[in-house]
Amino acid sequence: MFANNYNVLSGVVALGLLAAAGGASALTCSVSSDDWADGYVANFTVTNDGLAAISSWEVTLSFSQAPNVTGSWGADISGSGNSLTASNFSYNGNLALGESTTFGVQGTHSGAFQAPICSAGDPTPTPSSTPTPVPSPTPSAVPTPPPASSNSIALELEGFANQGSFSPFAVRNDANASGGQYVVWPDNGNQSNSTPSDSAAGQIAVGFNLSQATSVAVNLALNLPNASDDSFHYRMDSGTWSTQNDQTTNGWESLALGSYSLEAGDHTFTLQRREDGAQLDRVTLTAAAGEISAIGVTPVTPTPTVAPTVTPTPGAENLVIAINAGGGSVSLNGVDYSADQLFSGGSVSATDDDIAGVAEDALYQTERYGSYSYNIPVSNATYSTTLHFAEIFHTEAGARSFNVYVEGQQVLSNVDLYSLAGHDGVYSYAVNNLNVSDGALNIRLETVVDNAQLSGLAVSSSDGGSFIAPTPTPTPTPVPGSTSKWRIINTTDMGADPDDEQSLVRQLVMANEFDLEGIITSTGCWKKSQSNTSMVDGILDAYEQAYPNLSLHAEGFPSPAYLRSINVLGQRGYAMNDVGSGRDSAGSNLIISAVDKDDPRPVWATCWGGCNTIAQALWRVRNDRSAGELNSFISKLRVFDILGQGEAGNWIAQTFPDLLYIRATSVYGGWAPNDSMIDEIQTHGALGAAYPDRRYATEGDTPAFMHLAQPALNDPDAVDQGGWGGRFNTSETANIGGMDCMNSGAYNTHYMRGNTSEGSAAISKWKSGYDNDFLARLDWAVNSSYSNANHHPEIVINSNSAEAVMYLNASPGASVSLNASGSSDPDGDSLSYNWSYYSEPSSYSGSVSINNSSSASASVNIPANAGGRRIHIILTLRDNGSPNLYAYRRVVINVQ
Repeated sequence: MFANNYNVLSGVVALGLLAAAGGASALTCSVSSDDWADGYVANFTVTNDGLAAISSWEVTLSFSQAPNVTGSWGADISGSGNSLTASNFSYNGNLALGESTTFGVQGTHSGAFQAPICSAGDPTPTPSSTPTPVPSPTPSAVPTPPPASSNSIALELEGFANQGSFSPFAVRNDANASGGQYVVWPDNGNQSNSTPSDSAAGQIAVGFNLSQATSVAVNLALNLPNASDDSFHYRMDSGTWSTQNDQTTNGWESLALGSYSLEAGDHTFTLQRREDGAQLDRVTLTAAAGEISAIGVTPVTPTPTVAPTVTPTPGAENLVIAINAGGGSVSLNGVDYSADQLFSGGSVSATDDDIAGVAEDALYQTERYGSYSYNIPVSNATYSTTLHFAEIFHTEAGARSFNVYVEGQQVLSNVDLYSLAGHDGVYSYAVNNLNVSDGALNIRLETVVDNAQLSGLAVSSSDGGSFIAPTPTPTPTPVPGSTSKWRIINTTDMGADPDDEQSLVRQLVMANEFDLEGIITSTGCWKKSQSNTSMVDGILDAYEQAYPNLSLHAEGFPSPAYLRSINVLGQRGYAMNDVGSGRDSAGSNLIISAVDKDDPRPVWATCWGGCNTIAQALWRVRNDRSAGELNSFISKLRVFDILGQGEAGNWIAQTFPDLLYIRATSVYGGWAPNDSMIDEIQTHGALGAAYPDRRYATEGDTPAFMHLAQPALNDPDAVDQGGWGGRFNTSETANIGGMDCMNSGAYNTHYMRGNTSEGSAAISKWKSGYDNDFLARLDWAVNSSYSNANHHPEIVINSNSAEAVMYLNASPGASVSLNASGSSDPDGDSLSYNWSYYSEPSSYSGSVSINNSSSASASVNIPANAGGRRIHIILTLRDNGSPNLYAYRRVVINVQ
């Protein structure tokens, strides 16, 4: 679990606090802590061991030195000196009888570190005359507990998985094991913990109480397939460690571990890992006289195999929804996880590595990373959620850190997955008693260092909560094109500057590359009123003349009739003055209908001027729909704002913080056509003639759709990859200013994604490609012969021809072979290959060498110190036609 230089300490403090008047409530508190040279992490479990449910709790944490807290989760932390106070958040204050909740802190220390002491005052009882039943700690069917006078208890070891020193033990399924599950230190080579240690990780502490002095026999149900490799340590209380070794069982058997003479009172039997592979199922403790009772868990009646339930949490919890973050449908422990959905923002990645500690890898082999959220529409009820994480990328501590918020409350702080689980290790965290009253369960991940990460989540409810699938609003508008294209809607302040007309001409000759679903004439701070769509009408008339020829050269161009059906007027007035009740427009209604379509692809709404038509659509949805429906709507919408040309954009970013919002301010700088190229453009028929001369900037709005133009070069949601529309930061920036004609201070504080330090150079680096693409497409517009024009080459890498970014895994020091010999050109032109390292979006900061970088087959030499980093390789394929046309494909290598 931890690197070898970690010192793992565990202690259990059973407080047994007497309640105030009435004796109804008491708490116990346990602590496990891990420390290293100058830092520590301490995890606490608070358990309601009283006589009734409680509605709040508070504990005091006493340290031997100033705690110097740098992060916390699961509780509100306050205090000074060597003492801290931890109190419940709103979601984890209610604890039924026997129920527990966890929280933790991490910080720095100097000198020797001692585990803190946890003590508590009286909790607040829940006003109820009926105690809440205790849920079973195991995910198996709950047998009837033995009577109070029992002299024997049987405890499923998987019920101790929440103990702080449990990992690297893991729970796995086996229908032949008692309860359907068992505990194992998973096989991973020849792992060994040959010498038992009081502070070692991988321990299970079984607490019990004796009513009188007596002897206690210990029996362990287990499966030891390999005598030479399956072993474990054990001891009673603080006695001498014993080792069980060199024995093979014939499947699941019961093994007698000895009998111990013990005094009356509390005792602890401890199991500790020795070699990986020993499968430990259930411990049975039998007292020769008197009564024996378990501490902290519920005993079960020894029975044959009990099939595990398919719910993700024990007791009366019923599964509501489970989602595989970043991947398709999978199953884990009998629970079906749907393909990724209901998210807003973030990017995805995957690995083929085996995942440590689990029998089923698939859920943990994919991830959604970045800063993003999940908004899950549910009925108003009480929920629990289990969040699954895996560190499939980084190979050192400190490389990743993030925070997690559930229903607006921070539940995890500065999570470092490598420190918690190691590379390709898993970590799960449960949040209980989530009272949802607004129709949506919100889970938000916030990057601190590198990227926040999530592998999957499961939501359950014990009081009838249910998932409410959003109902899309039907729309009569036809949608052209392939489902693999990106969906886009333009809002344009047409008439403020000729650059909008220029950008629209370019977009129309590229219209087969998108699903264009709206052309909305609206306003901005340079044109504060609109009354018609006449300027767009004229450009569409010119497109109609070019349409037959364009369709001859490539499939997927939308018909002129379709484009006219989506050419509408948006807000007539400026900024937020034209947003609100009675301000709906054809444009705002079109945006709502597009997002509501039964289509999983997000809609990119672009602002070539102001954004108030988008703002009106969001205002309407916010006012007409439930919070869950609003969150679902936002998860399918993206905004790409050119320069900031109205206060509505600031309002959107402030009011809907989970919305992926880009404000591109580096849209000048020499990347656009010069005057001589403009002259050439204007000679190409009616559509070329519709391209006006430059007045101020040239094609200032083009990056908004060029961001979506090359799906094999960049994934638009992975905003830091960079493509024809520029490159943007994954982290959000506060209060990115707009143009001088707007009030940039309006609606502060708001957060948006801004350009990286490359600025417009992230666009102009592709200039030869997009300039020649424009000129070739204009040739198509005036040429009725396919053979008399040039067409784009087609890339195939390692037999993969998908028009998408390719992701590969590699080890430090390895050589990655990339073979594009299957690439081709539809015109039979000869091809030139160029493999290059794109350093700016790569997380590796050194140089990367590529063998045969100008050949069809190349190999990338992964540096030995690149572990835990991403390396971006770009293949640029160029033909020798006229003009030369380019194709691109990005290969992202995850170095593990």
